[in-house]
Amino acid sequence: MKDYGLSPRSVSGMCSEADWVSAIANNGLQMVDGVVEYCLKSLTTENLPSGYSHIADCAGPALCHSSMFYGDLYRSITPWRPLSPDQWPEMGGHSSMPLIVPGGPWDGSLKCLAEGYGNKCNLTSADAVTLQEGIDQVLGGRVAEQFHAFGITESVGGVILMPGLITVAEYLALQVAAGNIEFVTPEQLLQRYTHWEATGELPS
Repeated sequence: MKDYGLSPRSVSGMCSEADWVSAIANNGLQMVDGVVEYCLKSLTTENLPSGYSHIADCAGPALCHSSMFYGDLYRSITPWRPLSPDQWPEMGGHSSMPLIVPGGPWDGSLKCLAEGYGNKCNLTSADAVTLQEGIDQVLGGRVAEQFHAFGITESVGGVILMPGLITVAEYLALQVAAGNIEFVTPEQLLQRYTHWEATGELPS
């Protein structure tokens, strides 16, 4: 990409059975989001986190594509640096490790919030309700002085049901206006996390 004058610092959904954490770090990328259960295939069975032993038998990305740690509120809203490439789910890594941004307490992309991943999802007002329930959990589950952030993804392509999209957008706009959440670019997130990491000061 540098041949085209681009210098990306973040990537989404980059993982495989190979050592994807080192691949990110060694290519100058500093942050990754869209991390799903299939990303665990890069680990040995012994290093799989508790509750994820079934990933050893996962035959492909489509079969284990749920967001990492979506069932653990704290982990689902708390970015981390991997302890090492072969222990990347563990928090507490050095700043040389890329920042991993979780996907919040939902199992799936925006249009699958109500249905859950893999259920032929359509974006509807039901997804806005599930989004609201999750945001309420997030706001109640924050830890003082801890840096929290998460990313919600949506696949581009196919038919977009505008009523559902408008309902979700209106709800998010209300949350932003109330000061409960804030949208930031990957660059801004990296800057804020690095500042917090160095000083312990949360962005005002």
